[in-house]
Amino acid sequence: MLARSLTSIDLVSGGRLVPGLGVGWSPEEYLAVGVPMAQRGARLDECLDALEAYWSDNPAEYHGRHWSVPATYAELKPVQHPRPPIYLGGYAPAAIRRAARRADGWLPVVRPGSGAWEFSPAAINDPVNLLRNIAAEHGRDPTQLGLILRVYPTSEGTIDQIVDAITKAEQHTPRKARIRRPDGNCSRYRSRT
Repeated sequence: MLARSLTSIDLVSGGRLVPGLGVGWSPEEYLAVGVPMAQRGARLDECLDALEAYWSDNPAEYHGRHWSVPATYAELKPVQHPRPPIYLGGYAPAAIRRAARRADGWLPVVRPGSGAWEFSPAAINDPVNLLRNIAAEHGRDPTQLGLILRVYPTSEGTIDQIVDAITKAEQHTPRKARIRRPDGNCSRYRSRT
């Protein structure tokens, strides 16, 4: 269902889908669905493998420890080739390693006005540097990893705090902005590292 839904969104949007995934952080959510929280990383890895199979093969098939997709004819494929860019979130060492090995980009987060998740250059740049180093260790070009900063307003935060966080992020974090065209090629429209 996830692969079909993402494929449909990519088609309807003309190839502009950028899915962001993560393992989550709430034990209550895992308890509610009867899934051991300790399996979350392995389950995400298998989910990425199953998505790759669905987007690459026809018929698509995947069998892992946690996920199984029987042979399914999947004529519908994303506009973006070979697939939409996948961004992964998380600050835990395992999440950073997974993003460095498998993702097209990373999804850091700030919560202006929260006190705990305020923007600071080190809170973004240190994980980005680690991500890039690990990517290079795995034979990937670290300059090709994107970054999409998620800004989550809080009820305590003000508009000025939100604008300040965005402005500081623009001034103090590495970024490489690209437009991904439906043919899968990227055209750089602004770059600063």
